[in-house]
Amino acid sequence: MSQLLLASKIIVQEESSGVRGIAGAATNVCGAVGVAERGPIGKAILCSGLPDFQNTFGRILPSSELSQGVLGFFLNAAGNGSLWVVRTVHYDDVSNAKTAHGQSATGWLSVTQHVPAAVVAANHAPYALNDGDALVVSVGGAKDVGIAFHGTAAVSVAAAAGPYVLADGETLLVALDGAPVPVQVTLAAHSFASVAAATAAEVAAALAAQLHGATCDVSNGAPRITSGTRGTASAVQITGGTAAAILHFPNAAGTGNVPNLGAVAVADVQALAAPLTGVSVPAGAALTLSALSPTATVQVRAATSAVFGFDVAAHGPTDVVIPKAVAVTGKDPGAYANAFRMVVQPGRTGVDLLTVENGVTQDTFTNVSMDPTSPRYIETLVNSAQSGSMLVAVKDQRLVAGCPLAVQSAPLAGGDNGLAGLTDIDFIGSQTGKTGLQALNTVQDLAMLIVPGRATPDIHNAMISYCQLDRGGSVFPILATPAGMSAQDIVNYVSTTAHLEGSSEFGAIFWPRVQIANPSTTYFGNAENVIMDPSGSIAGLFANNDTKLGGVYQASAGTESGVLVGVVGYETDECLDETMRDLVYPHRVNPLTTGPGQPYYVDGCYTLSANGDFGFIPQRRGVSFIEKSLKVGLDWVRHKNNTAALRARVSRTAYSFLYTQMTNGAFASTNPTTAFSIDVSDGAGGLNTPAVIASGMLLAEFGLAMSTPAEFGVVRIRKLTANGTQQGSSSSSQ
Repeated sequence: MSQLLLASKIIVQEESSGVRGIAGAATNVCGAVGVAERGPIGKAILCSGLPDFQNTFGRILPSSELSQGVLGFFLNAAGNGSLWVVRTVHYDDVSNAKTAHGQSATGWLSVTQHVPAAVVAANHAPYALNDGDALVVSVGGAKDVGIAFHGTAAVSVAAAAGPYVLADGETLLVALDGAPVPVQVTLAAHSFASVAAATAAEVAAALAAQLHGATCDVSNGAPRITSGTRGTASAVQITGGTAAAILHFPNAAGTGNVPNLGAVAVADVQALAAPLTGVSVPAGAALTLSALSPTATVQVRAATSAVFGFDVAAHGPTDVVIPKAVAVTGKDPGAYANAFRMVVQPGRTGVDLLTVENGVTQDTFTNVSMDPTSPRYIETLVNSAQSGSMLVAVKDQRLVAGCPLAVQSAPLAGGDNGLAGLTDIDFIGSQTGKTGLQALNTVQDLAMLIVPGRATPDIHNAMISYCQLDRGGSVFPILATPAGMSAQDIVNYVSTTAHLEGSSEFGAIFWPRVQIANPSTTYFGNAENVIMDPSGSIAGLFANNDTKLGGVYQASAGTESGVLVGVVGYETDECLDETMRDLVYPHRVNPLTTGPGQPYYVDGCYTLSANGDFGFIPQRRGVSFIEKSLKVGLDWVRHKNNTAALRARVSRTAYSFLYTQMTNGAFASTNPTTAFSIDVSDGAGGLNTPAVIASGMLLAEFGLAMSTPAEFGVVRIRKLTANGTQQGSSSSSQ
């Protein structure tokens, strides 16, 4: 219907309440720092389950208490938590991430180059042949084919017979074999009986004495110059001189099919190779005949000149293995890949590449190609982020194109875990280098922190400082439990050694360490159970309980909410003794225990300090959850005009959220007037005074009456008479 106010009518208009919903912040996101078998170093990686962790960081190992803690986390989270994992190694300087130790294992794969048949002359070029010498070859057993080599010298004979009328010092300029600078021959009088009646023999003798690379004699009564070169490069040219007109030597050129029959080069054979069908003649110092067909044989026949030094055996194709054609490295630094062998074996099509560890195949890539354009190219297959190897990476060295991988088994070696010199600072890290704990800075929804197995005063205090100061109290650390500690030992540790007792409500510690069923006899030996730090299991328990309505406000303790999945015992039975629990609990150490017919469970919910406002774990974690939720949920306030209407809207939005938390069991009261308070007051006596508003701030103050867990149960027993009336009383213990 029309909303226009034309005729008299009633219209309905819906208006926004001005209340924005506030989504609850995540509380089941945990960060973990420690030593892993493999994986990226100093980088926070999200793992949504145990398979995720193992794909990236490797196996559950005795040497990796991080891996044990992750196992405990996911067992107890039951699919309801996520874990950001940071692998650490030793750093020369934690403020510089590039100084991380650790070395990837390396290995090499060879390829097989199929080389067609070839026969190589034993003698190197140039070859001194005679006119008519031949090269004869049979390819693939076919009819002989060959070439014959020919060459004649340039010969220049004077036009007329002697004697010649010469004068002392007459000259003749002679260029042999195309030389750019001719030789000047001087006809001196002392070389002749009578220079004015010089004989042909005397002229020939004078020429021979001064021309090198030619012979000079007499032919039909006239001097003759013969080049020492036989072939197309041979030439005798008279370019001038005073005796040229007297002697009349004509220019002459040699003949043949090679430049110099006495010094035949490989290039000369290449130029004549057309008749040698089926072979090529590659360049080189020694003459080589290579089959054009990859399967043909090549045989030099006996009619070939011995000068080349060919054998006359039939030569077939060969396969040549070219080493170090493909580099293989462990995908991450670590000694884990030292146990790998890269195996290349014949496949149904082509060859298959396998990563084999101690006889067990970890990767299989079929029909692997060395052609970069192929979809089965080795780098494409192995290095694929989606379907490639999680263990190794490969790099084609491009030594030869397209040659297949040789059948082989190539080991990897040289991998190092980078743990030599490992100290607490490598776990604590540096904000500058974004190492250790500081690698988690970019995880915005981080709610818990563990460093499994690293139970030292420096680590524990650094965890508390990081969570309380660096992360503004938004993260709750669960401290690792020191190994081998009795009840008195753990009390001494928290109160004296590490000074944890009373230090902060941001953090909790549990005792003792737990036993779980041996996860792998291969790595942990044949013991039925193994002992591990419980911090990962407890973080997983928190994560699982947090997914229940109001779970973050409930203590993850007791025989219902505190049951530890996978735990089958404890490091010490002292925790089963109530007097020992009485000893540790007042010192803010949360005991783990069990009893007849009971599961293994957490029996305490103290933070490290009773002096703060929120000394119980569910209180502290609950307040942190509310703080983070309000921070994000009220982010829309920024940059809006700071008016009374805006502050009222903030109050309504926060009230709606806190009211929901009240119904979820967050507060000690179910009456909103006593459960929580919201103050966005303004004016002279309020929070938001004109000066505060002028400074760009909007102040909102919240009061929270958090629920307190029932730590102790008191059972009172009174005596009744036979008729049911009370008579006397006695009260019992707690």
